[in-house]
Amino acid sequence: MGSGGAAGGGFGAPAFIPGTLVKIPDGITLDKVADNFDANKFGVNLPANMTSAQFGQVLKGEKTMDLQTQELMKGLNPGKFGPMSQPYQSAPGAGIIFDNKSQTGFGDFLKQASTGQPGHDWIAKAQALEAQGKYKEAAEVLSDPKAPFANIPGAPPNVYKAMLEAKAGGTDQKAADKATLDNLGDFLTDASVGAPGNTILVEARNLEKEGKFSEAAAVLNSQLKEHPDALVSTYTANMAAKAGNNAAAVQNIEKAIAMAPNNTALYDKAGELYQKAGIDGPKVFVNGVKPSFDTQPFIEEGRTLVPFKAIAESMGAQVKYEANTQTVTMLRDGKTVEMTIGSNLAKVDGKEVTLDVPAKIVNSRTVVPLAFVGKSLNSEVSYDGATQIIQVQPNVAKAASSTTP
Repeated sequence: MGSGGAAGGGFGAPAFIPGTLVKIPDGITLDKVADNFDANKFGVNLPANMTSAQFGQVLKGEKTMDLQTQELMKGLNPGKFGPMSQPYQSAPGAGIIFDNKSQTGFGDFLKQASTGQPGHDWIAKAQALEAQGKYKEAAEVLSDPKAPFANIPGAPPNVYKAMLEAKAGGTDQKAADKATLDNLGDFLTDASVGAPGNTILVEARNLEKEGKFSEAAAVLNSQLKEHPDALVSTYTANMAAKAGNNAAAVQNIEKAIAMAPNNTALYDKAGELYQKAGIDGPKVFVNGVKPSFDTQPFIEEGRTLVPFKAIAESMGAQVKYEANTQTVTMLRDGKTVEMTIGSNLAKVDGKEVTLDVPAKIVNSRTVVPLAFVGKSLNSEVSYDGATQIIQVQPNVAKAASSTTP
């Protein structure tokens, strides 16, 4: 079908298992999926203590999963069951660094976490100065060459120093975040002390120091199977890139973003790895997940156009296509969006809206303006020209993100 949309006048059957991005094969009903669920066939990684039959019971509402199992499901299947609630299990303080835009509280966290450690006195002094608004002086304390962390670029105290320098206006916060992600081996081995998988992270860092990048990536992949973590996945991407395996590097950074879609630094890292892999053109992420497009997004008259069916379904919308009128329609949370091929007029809940660029057919697929679709379905759309990455994030007030069933 030219549109790539649903046939007939009504909306098509759900493309995914409700509340997930697990694809339902054509011709199979949801009841049949639940009755005969096969994790391998559906590309779902289950925890060691769960069988396909048990997950089928979850889908039918006969069984529930505790929060820990839900979180593990999200981590083992990045993006398919929504973002992780705690994507930094190996380094608990990382959430303060990357998800809190003001980076407040990291000094307090680090001071408490370093109690009894060699660098505690420097950290405590810096934190006291930060509390007084003396960011430059606090950073200078952490710059002491006698400090035990002085020659370890990614050590948490040096991450803290970079944050303080940014607050003082000496550097950009993006540069500080990049420095952290570029030196994740140091950061994670230090920040993960007492957390799951520290031994494996130390092993990977030692392999990295020896220049054994492929071996380090393999060790980290074993860690991710038991303890999914956005930063460990990013560290794996770094090792794969250093080993020259750009495809694996891209795959791992995309998994990291799916676990922690609010971490803007990960998108910058992805842009860097895409460039290294020679991947050009717009890259679209919907709540951290990169939809699979059979026609690649492109920019026309300053607007990004994407395949209609794939983008709508990735946002949790039902779709239909009327061949007689060449009209595509999306329905989500009671909101209806209609567009006609070649027309600059669209309708949102029956009200006409003028489009900068109309929907059109390219390579036998209907493509639509992404920004209009995103905003019409209550999402924020942002574009980074440097990385060519477009983020579509659900508005918090009416978040329509996926959740574990």
